[in-house]
Amino acid sequence: MKLHYLQFAIAVTGALAVTAQAGADDKLVVTGTDSKQTAISIADVSRITFNGDKMKIATTKGDLDYQLGAIDNLAFDLEASAADRIETSLRDDITLGISGGILSVSAPAGVPLSVAVYNLKGVAVARHTGFENISIDFNPMAPGIYIVKANGKTIKFTR
Repeated sequence: MKLHYLQFAIAVTGALAVTAQAGADDKLVVTGTDSKQTAISIADVSRITFNGDKMKIATTKGDLDYQLGAIDNLAFDLEASAADRIETSLRDDITLGISGGILSVSAPAGVPLSVAVYNLKGVAVARHTGFENISIDFNPMAPGIYIVKANGKTIKFTR
């Protein structure tokens, strides 16, 4: 049982580290075994500590104490955020841009382009060749990490 609590503590601590830059609407939601939910703004959380079978959440508004056995679920309700437009230049004046889930690869007039997209298993999920401009729509693709290779240069793209 102590191992279970230790794993729980490690998971919560790691999740808090990831959410250290949390937005104002991001919440830590504690659901009790009685199905009662408590939503706590992550911006207000200063520390979560564990002592035996208890968890204490220190916030700017006071401390909240929980019996670990009375917690059914602990979840982070995070508002996703991403840049609307990201652009980077590769060699040979080749530019990659992401906007609205669509990857655009541009090159000067007459420069051939070869773009391939791979999932993390190494399977090609898209291949395009052409001149000057190629667009690939990532919206219908499953969320995940993709490797994009454009004219010999490689970048990682997370959808």
